[in-house]
Amino acid sequence: MIIQSEYQRMIAKRVLAIVKKQHLLENAIKDDRRRQFYEAFLKHPNQSRIKSIVDKAMEFVVYTLTIRSRELRIIEDHEMQRFLFDTGKAKRALFSEMMANPEFLPRDWGGDQVTRCIQKTLTDDKQTTESAGDDEVDVSLAKAARATVGRVYNIPANLHHAVVFKKTGSGHTVENERVSLV
Repeated sequence: MIIQSEYQRMIAKRVLAIVKKQHLLENAIKDDRRRQFYEAFLKHPNQSRIKSIVDKAMEFVVYTLTIRSRELRIIEDHEMQRFLFDTGKAKRALFSEMMANPEFLPRDWGGDQVTRCIQKTLTDDKQTTESAGDDEVDVSLAKAARATVGRVYNIPANLHHAVVFKKTGSGHTVENERVSLV
């Protein structure tokens, strides 16, 4: 499970707004790969195929935003550059926000049908848990997105990842990562 700070989520949403405006995800992968992504999510979830498609698309997005931003006239601030610097973390955060906010997921990729599929899976898990007498499971869309990202990127369910930003004496912002096992 990935726990993102509100600051990181805010930057991810800004990045995704640019991605949507520039149609970067639509251009990231070919039509046949998009169809595979859509089919894999809705019919027979093949985690390795989904991971490969998502990883390739997110790699393209991060590359385009960091290397080709001037060429495409994309305004990128210092915070966004720092966010995109760690490509792996940026890809996971962007995918998580995309799943939590289906308006950022292109219609060609299945749009909110993919999100509904994720929610249905969590609802089914909740019903199974309740029938077993365990505590109630949170079925929020953000949790669904984090769970999906964890499965796609093979992040253990008991791994919590948080980023803490602190101001130094000189006024600069320093990023400290906290990773802990629960």
